[in-house]
Amino acid sequence: MPPKIDRSSVILVTCSQKTSQSFTAFLPVERFSPVKVATSAGEAKRTMLDAPSDIVIIDTPLKDDFGIQLALDLSQNEMTGIVLLVKAEQYEHVYYKTVERGVLTISKPMDKSYMLQCLGFLEATKYKLALMKRKSETLEKRMEDISLVNRAKLLLIEKYKMSEADAHRYIEKSAMDHCVKRSKIAMDIIENIRDIQKVKG
Repeated sequence: MPPKIDRSSVILVTCSQKTSQSFTAFLPVERFSPVKVATSAGEAKRTMLDAPSDIVIIDTPLKDDFGIQLALDLSQNEMTGIVLLVKAEQYEHVYYKTVERGVLTISKPMDKSYMLQCLGFLEATKYKLALMKRKSETLEKRMEDISLVNRAKLLLIEKYKMSEADAHRYIEKSAMDHCVKRSKIAMDIIENIRDIQKVKG
């Protein structure tokens, strides 16, 4: 039995009922759900605003836009994988217009197994980007915590004439005594000194 993974939500943008029925039939529900259908670029944008999807498949041409501009607009959300389906003779032109924005261009008619492999690539990319985002957010939080602690140290040095080593030990010991992070103690120090300054001012 394969390991359980999160399902990817999909928006299929097509004005072809045949394409709509074909995709909704062959996309495995255990991997892709829900699958929504939009019949125009405008409807796709409104759908994405209401509930952003993991993957958007654009079957060109559309009624109100060939599909390139829609792909470029939606690619601003870095967590959404964009697929453009184009005729073979249009592939190279479209590819060079969209590749730098991370859009995956596929010529049609396409083999269903190949399409599933391409969607699998987008799913893997989604997980990779999510991991990178979490790491980036963790690093940013660490930097914020370090900045808070340094500000608190500076205030202890300025207001209470502590040495840098004493200010460091004070924050470390307070964090250990109260079983909280150093950033929490630092924030309390900053707010307490700010309140004292307001009273004096």
